[in-house]
Formats: sequence, C-alpha cells, structure tokens
Amino acid sequence: MKDSEVFLIQAENEELKKELQDAKKRSLSLLAQVKQLQQENQSLKEELEELRHNGTKREKSKSWLDRYQKVSDLARAGVTPKEGMRMLNMPSTTYFRYLKLYRESIKEQDD
Repeated sequence: MKDSEVFLIQAENEELKKELQDAKKRSLSLLAQVKQLQQENQSLKEELEELRHNGTKREKSKSWLDRYQKVSDLARAGVTPKEGMRMLNMPSTTYFRYLKLYRESIKEQDD
C-alpha cells in the first residue's frame, strides 16, 4: 500500500470517527429532549386530571349549595323538618345534615 493510500484511509477514518461522535451527541441531545417531553406530558396529564376532578367538585359544590339554601330557607320560614323533607323529596339524613349546618351557622352568628 502506498503512503498516499494510507493517508486517504486515515483521513477517511478520522472523518468517520467525527461523524460518529456528532451522531452520538445528536442522539444524546434528542434523548434528553424526549425525556423532557415525557416529563412535560406527565405533568400535563396530572394537571388535566386535577382540572377534571375540580370540575366535578364545583358541580357537586353548586348542587350542594342549592340544597343547603333550600333547607335553610325552609328552616327560616318555620317549616317543620318532616314537611321540609316531603317538600324537597329529601332523605331525612340529608335534610338533617343540612339543617345541622344551618343551625350551627346561626349559632356562630349569635356568638
């Protein structure tokens, strides 16, 4: 083999090594980006789940407040619990739970 051929082979070998190193750097960079995107994706999934959960809480909260308001209005009007349960078609445990909260709020206002 001639010196010029050896030189060309060595130059080609060095060029291939450099390309390989560049490819490794790019792949490491891409892997880091993938990991970052996976973490961001997980964070967004958790945020979405929390928003879904809070939305359900708000809906329940609104209906809860509506029922509480009805019970407290009836209590202020002097309607008996038995009549209030009948009017609202509400189970006694639910009605008395709201009534208890209403009476506690009245007691706190008096104190």
